Amino acid sequence: MVAVAGTPLPLISLEAMRADPLSPPDWLIEPLIGLGSRGVVYGEFGSFKSWGLLDLGLHVAAGQPWLGQFGVPHARRVLYVDEEMSPRLLRRRVQRLALGMTHPPEPGMFAALSRHGVQCGPDGVGELLADLSATAFNPEVIIIETAPHPHRRRERRS
Repeated sequence: MVAVAGTPLPLISLEAMRADPLSPPDWLIEPLIGLGSRGVVYGEFGSFKSWGLLDLGLHVAAGQPWLGQFGVPHARRVLYVDEEMSPRLLRRRVQRLALGMTHPPEPGMFAALSRHGVQCGPDGVGELLADLSATAFNPEVIIIETAPHPHRRRERRS
C-alpha cells in the first residue's frame, strides 16, 4: 500500500480485529513460514545458510517435514536461486542433501539456478519471472540466496 499525503492511515482497531473470525493460517512450513510469506535469513560467512536453505527447499519440494519436526502440509515446486556458488558446487550440495532424504522430491518439483545475476528488487524479480515464463518450470516457492551487487547482472550480460 502506498501512502498518499492527506489520506488517513488505514488503522485497524483491536475491537475490529477481535470481531473478525480468522481461519487458521495456511502454512508453507508449520509453524515457521506462512504460505505467501517473505523472509530473510542472515548470518555470518560460513554459518551454513546455504545448506539450511537448500535443505528447506528440498523438503518443501518433497512435502516432507523439515528438520524432522516442522510440518510441510503440501509439496510445492521450488526454485532455488544461488548467486555465489559455482554450478558444480550447487549440484554437489543438492545431490548430497537429496541422498540423505527418506523421500526426495518427485521429478519436476525442484530446480536450481546458479549465478544468473538475479537482483532483489522490482526490476530484478520482474526479469527473473519473465525469464521463467519462457521455461516449463512454474515455481510456487522461490528461494533467493545472496543478493549480488546491483551492477553484477549488467556486467554478466555484457
